[in-house]
Amino acid sequence: MWRKIHDAPDGEDALRWLYRIAYLTVTNHWRGTNRRKKLDEKLESIGIQPAPLIQDQVVIREEVREVLNAAQRLRARDVEVLRLSLWEHLSLEEICGVLDITANAAKQRIHRARENLVREYERNQQKIVSPAAQEGHAP
Repeated sequence: MWRKIHDAPDGEDALRWLYRIAYLTVTNHWRGTNRRKKLDEKLESIGIQPAPLIQDQVVIREEVREVLNAAQRLRARDVEVLRLSLWEHLSLEEICGVLDITANAAKQRIHRARENLVREYERNQQKIVSPAAQEGHAP
């Protein structure tokens, strides 16, 4: 609208002109979104993971940062087993070999470490929410 403001009609036609611009802008956005969706589907069908949208990347980075912050508050033993399983992608047998423990012990350690990570992550999320929001009031 601002680019074509000098073409704006006077009087009641101006409102109709503004609605037309808004309609065309939204339609163009939907068309672009549909093209992106079809391209993503095509990429996925041939085994290529499409890149996330920039706004999704921002959210993902923030979530990763919060998970890493939660991981920093874990015991070294928990961090060690999480790194082996999640970061290094070691199998259960490989983790057993590295830590020199049984399969049951490895399963328990992984399970407890994940529970501890979730607990720390959720604890941090509660700190982010304002006390008024926790009580059900507006933030």
